[in-house]
Amino acid sequence: MMKKYSSRKIILISVSTVLALFLIGLYLGRNAILHRLLDSRTQEMELAHGIKIHYNNLEMKGLNEFVLHQLSIVPYQRDTLLTLASANVKVSFWKLLAKKLEIHAIEADRLTIDFIKKDSVSNYDFLFQKEKEESAAKSKEPNNYSKKVDKLLSLCYGLLPQNGQLKDFSITEQKDEHFVSLTLPLFTINKNHFESAVQVQEDSLSQHWIVSGELAQQTNTMKAVLHSAD
Repeated sequence: MMKKYSSRKIILISVSTVLALFLIGLYLGRNAILHRLLDSRTQEMELAHGIKIHYNNLEMKGLNEFVLHQLSIVPYQRDTLLTLASANVKVSFWKLLAKKLEIHAIEADRLTIDFIKKDSVSNYDFLFQKEKEESAAKSKEPNNYSKKVDKLLSLCYGLLPQNGQLKDFSITEQKDEHFVSLTLPLFTINKNHFESAVQVQEDSLSQHWIVSGELAQQTNTMKAVLHSAD
């Protein structure tokens, strides 16, 4: 009995040691895993869409949080589409291993998105490239707009966190001489409820709005109230 008990104890200790070494190795190599997954995905996107994705620094803090600095997305021979000064993102590490990004919380600083079109050339053509190819191949089939909307909303809601804060978030649209800009000095999401002031600039006209509401990722729905700050 003593010998049998000792054998079981040795097996248990061995399994526990192997598991502990595996977890330690996984923890120490988490940054390499994150870079390998991200670099593989960005290379696919760059080749597929003709864009350049660049960042200065990316590292994990613990197992469920990573920090990103100086991100930019630049279409080939086009104006810069997106820049981000820094972001602190909390994710599910185990889903990240399965190449699925599930964002739990985010803090981002100076996120800027610029949609620029000059004549017939824009820096966001690649976003619709696949749709154009599919529509050309299936020109005789009726457009399934609801399917496209569902796909886009699923992507957006899947990336939206339950909690987050965006500082100096701006979206601009410039078409030839026409210019529209939306600036959110501080956009906060707390348990799916969001609120922010919005500064609107359309050519020479300026307005100040307040937006607030609630997100529901499971049903891909949003309730929002938009009104003048006055």
